Amino acid sequence: MDTANTNEKFTIAVIGGGAASVAFLHHFTRLVAPSVAARIRIELFEPRPSVGPGLAIRLTGIGKGSSDAYDYVVNATGSAKDIDSPAISPLGWQMLRDGLAAPDWRGGIQVDFDTGAILERSGEPDWQLRALGHITCGAYFYVSSLEMVAKRARKIAGDIVSALSENVTLRPLGKVAA
Repeated sequence: MDTANTNEKFTIAVIGGGAASVAFLHHFTRLVAPSVAARIRIELFEPRPSVGPGLAIRLTGIGKGSSDAYDYVVNATGSAKDIDSPAISPLGWQMLRDGLAAPDWRGGIQVDFDTGAILERSGEPDWQLRALGHITCGAYFYVSSLEMVAKRARKIAGDIVSALSENVTLRPLGKVAA
């Protein structure tokens, strides 16, 4: 992200229409400052995206279908913890195939416990990619509890708002980006 350009626009894709996406959007919109909000475009998508090479995500949006690039992606697609096939979770399956995510032996994908950042096949967290809900069942115990999903959503929303406010690449607070 170019820190010199304070008018830079940011796009956030929120995938899913259930409790996790609602909780994320609720906390995000409450935390973001008006000066930062003017630079953000949030799009909500149905939970059946298809993924191209890298992280070119083609999503069927509410009222549109397109291929766009996003600065941040929040996967809040609901109860799919098994992502072994594209029929169950196209986004999760493609991310596993491309090495952008690693399966967790307990189910779902591996995430950084403190931040919800998705761990790549190499084991390194990708601070730009976060996950909520059942897909994180290997890291968190109460992934069905709306209260716990809302708590994780609040943390992720806070991290994104902080990064946007500071014009820095998303990273957890207190950690230095390499």
